[in-house]
Amino acid sequence: MTAHRAQMALAGWLAAFAGYAAVVTVVAQGPESAWGAWAAGGYGLGALAALHSRGPVVPVLAGLSGAVIAPMIWLAIRWPASG
Repeated sequence: MTAHRAQMALAGWLAAFAGYAAVVTVVAQGPESAWGAWAAGGYGLGALAALHSRGPVVPVLAGLSGAVIAPMIWLAIRWPASG
């Protein structure tokens, strides 16, 4: 697989994840909806980065930061654990 095809495949996967997260945003309620919104943005930025970068590091970091790190911080502040 050439480097260009690998980048296009990565962009496709990240775009598919962004689509799934967007559906979760619309269908779910509460914390799951917030996660979907953050993840859709992060995966979308990752897909765009995959189209414009030469390696997988920046797109993967963008996707993970939008899908894991940002929603984790947001949800920890907005929806603290009830006990």
